[in-house]
Amino acid sequence: MLNYCNLDSNIIDYISDTTFEKIGKFSPGTHIPIVPVSHFHSNKPDVAYLFAWNHKDEIFSKEKNFVAEGGKWFSHVPI
Repeated sequence: MLNYCNLDSNIIDYISDTTFEKIGKFSPGTHIPIVPVSHFHSNKPDVAYLFAWNHKDEIFSKEKNFVAEGGKWFSHVPI
């Protein structure tokens, strides 16, 4: 989706992930840095894109403070 929509590091600052093997790498083709969740927590954006829509419930459960502090989620599927 990132490549199809031409979304790169000029538009998306980083991708937050819990997978140790991905952290420190970049998204294929778009070169967006993949950072640990701790980076998301200390650098909260106004809006966050939910790529892992199939893990929505787990992610939203863990990130309640993001929404409570005014953060907004969006995705390519209804959330």
